Amino acid sequence: MPKHERRRGVMEKGGHKPNRPPPQRDIVPEFERITELQLDRIVPNPDQPRKDLGNGAKIDELARSIQQEGLIQPIIVRKKMNNYEIVVGERRWRACKMVGLDKIPAIVRDVNDHHILLQSLIENLHRKDLASTEREDAVYELWTSGNYKTQKGLADGLSYSKSTVNEIIEAKEYRDRSGSAAELSTKLISQTKAIDDDDLRTKVIEKIQEEKVPSHEVRQFVREIQKAPRHKREEMVKPSFKINGKNKIIMDRVRRLEKSIDEFVAVEDKKLISLTMEQKEQIKAKLGSMAEKLDEVMKKIDMQR
Repeated sequence: MPKHERRRGVMEKGGHKPNRPPPQRDIVPEFERITELQLDRIVPNPDQPRKDLGNGAKIDELARSIQQEGLIQPIIVRKKMNNYEIVVGERRWRACKMVGLDKIPAIVRDVNDHHILLQSLIENLHRKDLASTEREDAVYELWTSGNYKTQKGLADGLSYSKSTVNEIIEAKEYRDRSGSAAELSTKLISQTKAIDDDDLRTKVIEKIQEEKVPSHEVRQFVREIQKAPRHKREEMVKPSFKINGKNKIIMDRVRRLEKSIDEFVAVEDKKLISLTMEQKEQIKAKLGSMAEKLDEVMKKIDMQR
């Protein structure tokens, strides 16, 4: 094939380079560009999972920072009729209003109702000041929206473990059934999940709250409740029964004593033979004294039944 034929793909007739389209460049979609929006055209999301965004020392601190440095991180909004509804960044918007700004940077994003709740929740998930009821309500609304077939799918969307999502949903359902106060934490509800009787569970929770039982002792008490006979369970939730860590301390002491006795019983005969008669009598006297003291404890236990 002649050279000029082989070069047709590179050169057109007349020696000119063929017309080629300009190189493709990444084009930022209109809805993803940072733009300046009038503050009075921005409205809050009525389904915002956090309910305490408009006050407190933290928002005052944020307002002072914005006044000094300006709003560095733009908020995210979506078009809503003639206004823009906040998807992420309501605290920043409120702080800007406090400062008196006219315009703020924002990213306009095309999201539906499902995604606006999801994004609002994800932004606040790791805030320590997000109330248990706020987190439960938001996660439960997502779960019952029908957008997720499994709790695993919801967990992946929220960057949570499946067990955490399951605990939150179960806590929300228990809270709704029992009418528990908002101050009750999701964690405490979850720790008592193994108690299948809602009435007993409520009494256990109330007792734990009254006695301010440390978190690491709650599960132990729940296990004791589960193992106890039905009539004993009611006694364990009465004011006279104290869950202040002493029960665990006593059990630990009994286990240590049991271990010591087992080790002593396992002493080899040849070691006992090597003892003098006087040493043997001393050991017998001490063991007898210990046995008497243990009898006294056993009598006290019997009297408590």
